Amino acid sequence: MPKHSRFSNSDEFDRERWDREHWEQWMDTVRSNQRAPEDSHGSFGGTSYDGGVFTPATYGGGAEFYSVTGMYENPLLEKKADHKGKGPKGYKRSDDRIHDEVCERLTHHPLIDASTMDVLVKDGEVTLTGEVTDRRMKHFAEDVVDQVSGVREIHNQLRIFRDRVA
Repeated sequence: MPKHSRFSNSDEFDRERWDREHWEQWMDTVRSNQRAPEDSHGSFGGTSYDGGVFTPATYGGGAEFYSVTGMYENPLLEKKADHKGKGPKGYKRSDDRIHDEVCERLTHHPLIDASTMDVLVKDGEVTLTGEVTDRRMKHFAEDVVDQVSGVREIHNQLRIFRDRVA
């Protein structure tokens, strides 16, 4: 028997079982320590998103901003105003640019066959005419147009055609 061995027989110690049991215990501990950010379980210096410290959400990540007193906002997490889509006073996107972007988006959408569609743009109002194969494609086309900047209104006059038998 080796000098440092605690077991006289190798059958007494099942390493795989020991590893599995300890792994499961460790994972239970990890799971029990995880909390959703909206759960308030207290922290020193405010919530984890207010610059507080020593919560599972902030402690040990490596990019923390510590405020022991909680008096300072976390510049990495503060919410910034969203000014997307706000142009200068009097700015109006031209109908030609709107037309080009609508046509590009319809052309590149994987679920839309735009080969039988017509697009007309006047004063920011987009009119879709032509035919599509099903209702889903009709609604997808409208959704694509709705995402284009400068579109004020959409007139979806697309018609659904079934397989025609001559």
